[in-house]
Amino acid sequence: MQQTPIHDLKKAISINKKFEFINQLFKGDHEAYAKSIHYINGLTNGNEADTFFRNLKREFSWDEENKLFLELADMVRRRFM
Repeated sequence: MQQTPIHDLKKAISINKKFEFINQLFKGDHEAYAKSIHYINGLTNGNEADTFFRNLKREFSWDEENKLFLELADMVRRRFM
């Protein structure tokens, strides 16, 4: 995975990856995905993002070993590099 900073998650996530995230991580809930990405983009530090991401993980019962979970987690981490 690339280790370059991401300044805008919405722009960094390809259309194909967006639909993978929506369908597999957000259980088809496009609105929850969009609100989550928008909210994370607006945060000012990684600690806030970690807390929010953990809450999403719990809410949607994400498996920490799921490839898409790991990709999204890495992108969120890189947003705050």
